[in-house]
Amino acid sequence: MVRLIIRKVSERKGVANPYALSRLTGINYANVYKMWHGKQTMISVDTIDTLCKALKVSPGELFEFVEKRRQAGGAKAPRGRRSSR
Repeated sequence: MVRLIIRKVSERKGVANPYALSRLTGINYANVYKMWHGKQTMISVDTIDTLCKALKVSPGELFEFVEKRRQAGGAKAPRGRRSSR
């Protein structure tokens, strides 16, 4: 799963909160707030561009890849016919 790490990157660059990032970028506060708290599910290329320019980072620095964890008990049984043993 890919997720935004706007808060981590912003704080590393000296931007302390969503309001400050909104002022720096000109992006609507409500949208910045969602990104800051990991609630944003979609982001446009224009927004990525704006964030990169304001924070002086590359697009790859705004994201991280996290593998989904498997549920307890291991993998699910395959679907289909079951043997009658």
